[in-house]
Amino acid sequence: MPDKPFSHHILMVGFYQESSSKIVYDARVSLTIIEAIRSIFRNNPWQVLVYICDTKDGKQRGRIKLFTEWFNRSSDGFEHLTHQQTGPDFAYYSGLLMRSNNPWAEQIIETAQQFLSDKFEG
Repeated sequence: MPDKPFSHHILMVGFYQESSSKIVYDARVSLTIIEAIRSIFRNNPWQVLVYICDTKDGKQRGRIKLFTEWFNRSSDGFEHLTHQQTGPDFAYYSGLLMRSNNPWAEQIIETAQQFLSDKFEG
């Protein structure tokens, strides 16, 4: 996508658990991630965040559901698009975040949908 006017605003991010110990719910995790994302958009309102849920432990579906829940609680002024592609031996979940008033929103959505279609279905 280097030829798109929004290309230099795309940032790919990821989060993963460092240890294999049992996960205990901690409300600070969601607050920290949401604040980190808000900070990114404060510094660059036209930023586009793309994420792919980690597949190492097979919990990617839970991750997309959790992130969507966090997003729905604090989504004021943002668009959140998700994509899932599953098959007999794989399951990929990804998402895209951007401000609702992004001047390239329509083009970004179209480009993302085409990219994912080509990547996973083509």
